[in-house]
Amino acid sequence: YDDLKKEYSHFPENDAQALPFIAKSIASAKKTDDHIHLLHAYEDAAFSSPDRLQKLKYADSCIQTAQKTQDATLLSMAYLGKGIVYYFNFRKFEPALQYYLLAAKSAEKTQNPYLQYKIKYQIGVVKSYTGYTKDALTYFEECLQFFEKNLQKNLHPHERYNNTRGYLNTLHQMSICERQFKQYE
Repeated sequence: YDDLKKEYSHFPENDAQALPFIAKSIASAKKTDDHIHLLHAYEDAAFSSPDRLQKLKYADSCIQTAQKTQDATLLSMAYLGKGIVYYFNFRKFEPALQYYLLAAKSAEKTQNPYLQYKIKYQIGVVKSYTGYTKDALTYFEECLQFFEKNLQKNLHPHERYNNTRGYLNTLHQMSICERQFKQYE
């Protein structure tokens, strides 16, 4: 998978030029019946496709493939991915929230707190946009504590980046919620 990904990893999001290379990766994974490779290739295809309906189809393929692995982390990530497609590409908040909730339920079975809080953050974002600001703020407060606590640890640079990004994005979303309540301080 890593060798095949090198052929297209330099392309930006929504760049269809990556898709022929990703198609080779998908074919390779199917040929070897490697579900994890296939799942990642479908994720890459969803990322690279400029067509939002294709993104949705690839997200569905991720879920179907993750179900075959019976791995709660992979299934949670696949549900999260489909929710993200609904949220960012379709601005359909209800289906996005439903997939985020499925992701959260699956993530409860994992030992991956970062994934759990990443999902909570997304749930908070949808709740904020749909007018459930108080509920959203509750999710963001939990996320802020988690990301802030993680930043006190000695983390790998990638983990530090992800937790810093989570922390700053959470602060931003909290400020949007507080502005709704006219709590400017």
